[in-house]
Amino acid sequence: YRELAAVDPDRHSPDLARALVQLGIGLRGLRSSDEGLAVGGEAVRLLRALAAADPDRHLPDLARALTELGTSLRGLAAHAEALVVTSEAVQLGRDLAVGNPARHVAELARALIGLAAGLRALGHRAEAVAHEGEAVAWWWHLSRCRPGDFDDEYREAQRRHFHTFSPYDHDPDDLLTAESIARSRVLGYLEGRRPGDESEDPYQAATA
Repeated sequence: YRELAAVDPDRHSPDLARALVQLGIGLRGLRSSDEGLAVGGEAVRLLRALAAADPDRHLPDLARALTELGTSLRGLAAHAEALVVTSEAVQLGRDLAVGNPARHVAELARALIGLAAGLRALGHRAEAVAHEGEAVAWWWHLSRCRPGDFDDEYREAQRRHFHTFSPYDHDPDDLLTAESIARSRVLGYLEGRRPGDESEDPYQAATA
């Protein structure tokens, strides 16, 4: 793809960027974190340029690349830097989901999980709980709309969310109440309200 992109960048740079994202994921899986970070960063830089020229086409790929770059940064304990890029991924995911929730909600949920992981690593546990809760609600919605396609993601998000929430030593019913509130917000968004606009934290509301 590098050779093709050098000859015809308009045609082949998007393929190169997607290949770099996949390569970064593979290197991370092989514990080659530094190399994964390098190619992930290259993918983000390339996709920023592409998205500036054609946002409708390339912003979804940029959002995914940012989420993956955040994962690589967390793997190297660069939590502050990871928080910056995953926050951007979430913002992009929200903007994209406004226009086409069916296409972009899954990536938004993944970005929220990454953001929550970064917040948790930096000691911002309450914020992590809130973002994980929103992700759980989105996976719940997707598992209802497409049974079987997102059940594993929903179960894993629930498991992670329970372990993040439990250190608060709240009544277990508080988690169920908070998840119910988060689900209502997701359904409200699908009726026309933007996700993340509400000022009240459902987990504070549930435990008040």
